[in-house]
Amino acid sequence: MKITLWIYWNTMFGESSISVYERDLSQAYHSEYIFLYTEEVEIQAIVKPDDDFLRGKMVDNLQAKKSAIQAESHMKIKAIDEQIQQLLCIENKEPA
Repeated sequence: MKITLWIYWNTMFGESSISVYERDLSQAYHSEYIFLYTEEVEIQAIVKPDDDFLRGKMVDNLQAKKSAIQAESHMKIKAIDEQIQQLLCIENKEPA
């Protein structure tokens, strides 16, 4: 099977690198992706993975998202707890 690849100079997020995509991005992202050239390549036919494999990958992705949310929440709770402790320390330091 032949496919066409679009090669770009990518300037997103302040870093520059070469990016390769299977479609033309220059219209949608004209300021971030600078079109360089296309390349037609031959690849082996892509076989769709079975449903169990895909389901497992989806579960892995969701577990990773869950872990990231838990870590972020933990850090936010820790910051709030520290603010509470600082306020309590100020309250206890005031002269009676």
